[in-house]
Amino acid sequence: VSNKKSKTQAKLDTMDLILRIRQVEGANEYQVYDSCPETVKKIKAFLELDGMTKKDFCDFVLLGANSNALNKFLAGKKQDQAGNVVYRRAYAFFEKQRILDSQAKTRARMKNEAEHQPHGFALEAPRTHRLVFLNR
Repeated sequence: VSNKKSKTQAKLDTMDLILRIRQVEGANEYQVYDSCPETVKKIKAFLELDGMTKKDFCDFVLLGANSNALNKFLAGKKQDQAGNVVYRRAYAFFEKQRILDSQAKTRARMKNEAEHQPHGFALEAPRTHRLVFLNR
């Protein structure tokens, strides 16, 4: 008898975990206290779970967000994907997971809360274009 889970059992276990996390109350997706790079790390770690696919992550964790949005978010630099729906939905999911697992807030999280009160990180991409007016 092998200790390795079947693919079907791994997928069922992962889906069960997602359902348990989603039932947790107390996370607000409009108050984000992890940076985009911190959220990317959490997404990549979650995608490593047996039975987890990007498609399932988009459908069940990101509540139907499209895979192009996920890929763009994962490839982003610093906060340039802050306006991406993946950012706030993934943050809320991982905050619920932290609550479910009874984990304390990290030092980085506490620092972010102190620096970004009362609403958390901006949920829009930083502006990169400037208007220039010429007087003639």
